Amino acid sequence: MSRIPVALAAAALAAFLMPVAQAQQRCWPRTHVVNYLSDQHGESVIVRALTKGVNQRVFELFSNPAKQTWTVVLTDRAGIACLQGSGTDLEMITASSPPDGDPS
Repeated sequence: MSRIPVALAAAALAAFLMPVAQAQQRCWPRTHVVNYLSDQHGESVIVRALTKGVNQRVFELFSNPAKQTWTVVLTDRAGIACLQGSGTDLEMITASSPPDGDPS
């Protein structure tokens, strides 16, 4: 399975959730967040990427495939991780090859 479509979808989801999350920031040291998501929800990282810009952060999508749950976390350079959103019914979509003659 290609990770690129998942990463792009997760990044788009995070961008969509940012205004909502900013009003309700929930931040802790990353180790606390990782342990909580693992222990309480059985979630682990399935996508990791760096954001662009001056305030570069690590974007992570955690998931429990059996329960189809997901959580988006952004971690700053100091190791503080903020929950950006979470939900259910996560569907993993595999990349398909473009049709012949399609330059994309």
